[in-house]
Amino acid sequence: MKKIYFILCAFLIGYTADSSAQSCVNVGYTFYIGSANQISFNIVNSLGDVVLEGYPGISNTEALCLPVDCYTIHMYSSSVFGGWQGAHLDLAIWGVGQQSYTLNDGTFGVANFGIGVTDCTTPDVFGCIDPLAINFNPAANFDDGGCEHLGCTDSLAYNFDSTATVDNGTCMYCNAATSDLYLMYICSFANGSEINFVVLTSAGDTIFQSPPMSDYQVVNSLICLNPNECYTVVMSNNAGQYGWNAGFFNIGFDLVPNTSLDNGLQTQSFIFGVQGQCGLIPGCTSVQANNYNPSATIDDGSCSFTFGCTDSTAVNYNPIAVIDDGTCFSGCSTGNLVQVIYTPDEYTPNEGSFYISDAQGTVVFGSGVGAIGEITALNVCLENGCYDLYVLDSFGDGWQGFFTEPGVSVIMNGDTLLSNIVPEYVQVSAQFGINSDCTILPAECSTVVELVPDSLVNALNS
Repeated sequence: MKKIYFILCAFLIGYTADSSAQSCVNVGYTFYIGSANQISFNIVNSLGDVVLEGYPGISNTEALCLPVDCYTIHMYSSSVFGGWQGAHLDLAIWGVGQQSYTLNDGTFGVANFGIGVTDCTTPDVFGCIDPLAINFNPAANFDDGGCEHLGCTDSLAYNFDSTATVDNGTCMYCNAATSDLYLMYICSFANGSEINFVVLTSAGDTIFQSPPMSDYQVVNSLICLNPNECYTVVMSNNAGQYGWNAGFFNIGFDLVPNTSLDNGLQTQSFIFGVQGQCGLIPGCTSVQANNYNPSATIDDGSCSFTFGCTDSTAVNYNPIAVIDDGTCFSGCSTGNLVQVIYTPDEYTPNEGSFYISDAQGTVVFGSGVGAIGEITALNVCLENGCYDLYVLDSFGDGWQGFFTEPGVSVIMNGDTLLSNIVPEYVQVSAQFGINSDCTILPAECSTVVELVPDSLVNALNS
């Protein structure tokens, strides 16, 4: 279970439970959110003043000391499932103990507790307890079923809101002969109430206004667009130049790609059209990319790049590479130019490596981890002699390939000395020679018997 801890109590040294010795009592709390990330709460005193608020992901480490009084916990949920789905709020009251509270279902609930007061029963107050309703009553603790929500109440409109009880005149209709419906996806993340954006026609008419958003809320809506019309999107942050805190929206996925208001901006606008004739043209906007589109006005994430040696003086210069991968090689002043082709394991590339050692066991060349399935051509200068190639797997399950064949190959002057050496388990080794015959022949067994004359043997023994 995911846990977010809000520690609001640093018990004071020398504290006594006697209220005459201190005017407030230390209270700590832990907010267990579980998988419910659309919940919140606040605690108010008998005057209605908020003394504590809690939201998932927002940490508050200030010490809390509450005076003698009655307190009410307001518990909220904007989840479509209702309630806190097992999440709970635990209060640790000095001298009293721990108490746990939760919202079993619905969008709102209350609970009461006292500091130095034994009876904090709250009288029943009926009213609208939905904070998103236009007639929300923050003092109510029982819903009277009369919550009113603004929106389009016409089921024939494409922006029909089944939760709306009061029509606000925003119903929109799509003429199938001239327009098409597109899906609009909105994700608010944190500080959802600050997100605001509208979609306007070229005449300045609003065809879409973002609804009131809560934190971590996702909205799927439809928008009607004419292919011969140009539209303007205006994004803004109600609180200032803070961007959208990673929130974003898109229209038709690729018509308007994932777009957000960047941090440091309070408002931003752009023009787009269904046929790309109005200024917003999705495509690759990086001039370094192979598929750079000079006509594109918004990057759609499709850019692709060629990695390689960009130094034109290097022997392995790649004229189509736009990003240098650090493999540039200027040639060999001594020795022989040998190319090592390294293709690491596709599944766990961080486990693979290799090295080359000479006849004395000295490591003369090696490489660590590589990208998944990425073929890398490395160059090294080796003197004539015999060498051992060691290919390693730190996990011990060997290298495995699916889209490409993993392994290490050694090539010189176009001749393959070793081809795709792959460890089956932890390690494998192979020997190769540079202008040398490094074949290890089995030792020959020969016995030479020299016969000694008996007379000589007898003479030696006498």
